[in-house]
Amino acid sequence: MGGPRSSGGLFNSPMPDRFGMNHGMSNGGLRGGGSLMGGGGPGQGGPFMGGSGGPGGSSLQAMGQPQPGLPQQGAVLMVYGLNKDKMNADRIFNLLCLYGNIVRIKFLKTKEGCAMVQMGDGLAVERAVANLNNTTFFNSKMQLGYSKQAFLADVQQPYDLPDGTPSFKDYMGNKNNRFINPEMASKNRIQPPSKILHFFNTPPQLTEDQLIKVFQDGEVTEPKSIKLFPSK
Repeated sequence: MGGPRSSGGLFNSPMPDRFGMNHGMSNGGLRGGGSLMGGGGPGQGGPFMGGSGGPGGSSLQAMGQPQPGLPQQGAVLMVYGLNKDKMNADRIFNLLCLYGNIVRIKFLKTKEGCAMVQMGDGLAVERAVANLNNTTFFNSKMQLGYSKQAFLADVQQPYDLPDGTPSFKDYMGNKNNRFINPEMASKNRIQPPSKILHFFNTPPQLTEDQLIKVFQDGEVTEPKSIKLFPSK
């Protein structure tokens, strides 16, 4: 849940900052009523790890190295079917940063509900497509595919999205990218969205009511049950 900082809404700012408490951390898990997004639970093995099955399975592929005999895709992802009233660049970042680094995100003014995302490499795009294609998010089914563009150029004057945020954002060097080095990448678990969400780095004083309010503020389905683990 630790995506780029932005004003208001679920998935927009790191959990400790939401409650004004940055001293000490806790974690836990919750079971939801619907599929929203994948996260930190046990998965198939992240990049730099190898692991069995799924994207990022072999060591060459996991390290971002071309595999002999396989066509290499570009690093730009097409995202269709976005909820135009609720989705913005930061929320797309928070969905896709689970599968690779994000460089730039650009919404297309001529195609409503469509965005382009430049990721760190083609393998990140493959992981995103494999795990998120046809996922329903904010009552809209997203479809992901490969773009023929090699990169996204900077946009000097982006237009405003319905929520007032810019249609283009650059995330190069953003500290919330999760695959910056092998050590960080090894902590990720590559998996599709599920009904179990693992959360971490929350204040030790966090209560179930406070956590439920995060979902209420984000206008998404509240969890059916929550398990808070004691601080280590």
